[in-house]
Amino acid sequence: MEKTLFRVHRYFFIRDSTFFEEKLPTPPGDVSEGSCDKNPLVLDNASKVDFERLLWIFYNPYVARSYVLSLPLIHRHRKYSLYDADAEVWTSILKLAHQWKFREMKELAVRELQAISIAPLQRVVLYQKYEVNRDLLRPAFIALTTRDEPIEIDEGRELGLETALRLAKAREKSRVPVFAGKKSGNPRLPVTLMGGELDALIKDVFDLTTSAETSATPQTSTGQNTSGGSTQTTTPLAPDWTDSFIDNSSQGEFVDGFFAPVL
Repeated sequence: MEKTLFRVHRYFFIRDSTFFEEKLPTPPGDVSEGSCDKNPLVLDNASKVDFERLLWIFYNPYVARSYVLSLPLIHRHRKYSLYDADAEVWTSILKLAHQWKFREMKELAVRELQAISIAPLQRVVLYQKYEVNRDLLRPAFIALTTRDEPIEIDEGRELGLETALRLAKAREKSRVPVFAGKKSGNPRLPVTLMGGELDALIKDVFDLTTSAETSATPQTSTGQNTSGGSTQTTTPLAPDWTDSFIDNSSQGEFVDGFFAPVL
C-alpha cells in the first residue's frame, strides 16, 4: 500500500470482515498472499492514511490500557467504543469499513458521524456513497427542503439525479404556489408545512421508514463543525498514531494481542 508494508494481526481482520475472512490464509504454514513479509496481501484500493486510521480502531492505545486495567469493563461494553476523532478521520474509517465489510466498525463510524456537525448536503452525499441507513438523513433532508436558497447545479450533481429530483419535489410541495390567483408570487416563498405535516412529506418523498424521533441527529457534538456555521463544538484530540504502531517488529513482541515494546 503506497510502498508501505503493514505487519498486523490477521485475527482482527478475519474476525470482523467477511472480505478478509476469504482473503487471508488461516491454515498453519500457508504461504499464500498475506502469510509473510515476502508475500504480502496487496491492497491497491486504499490510501496509507485511510488504512492507518482504520488500524487505529484495532490498536487504540486508550482501549489497550483500559483492557489491561479493567477487563470486565471492556467485556461488558464490547469493542469499538472508546474513540475520539473528527469527521475526516471517521469518513476514512467509514469508507474502508464499507469497502471491506467491517459491519461493526461501519456502525461505529456512523454513530460518531451522527454526533458531529456536518453540512446537510455533505452528510447526504457521504451517507449515500457508503450506503448508510437512509432514515438517518431525515434531518438533512428537512434542512435542504426548508432552506431559503435554491439548490445549485453543482449541488444537484453531488446529490445525484434521483435525490436531486426528490428534493425538488419536496421543496415544491412544502411551499404555496408561486402564483396564487392573479397575484404574482415570490419564487422563494416561505415553507408552509410545519411539524408533523413536513415530517410526513419528507418521509413520503424520500421513502423513509422510521419516525422523526428515532432518526434525529444528536444535538451534542463531540467533533469538529464542518457546516461552516457558528455552531460551537469541541475539537477532539487527534489520534496519536505513534502510540499505536511500531515500525519495525524487531523492536517488540506480541503480548495478548497487543504489540508491546521490549524494555
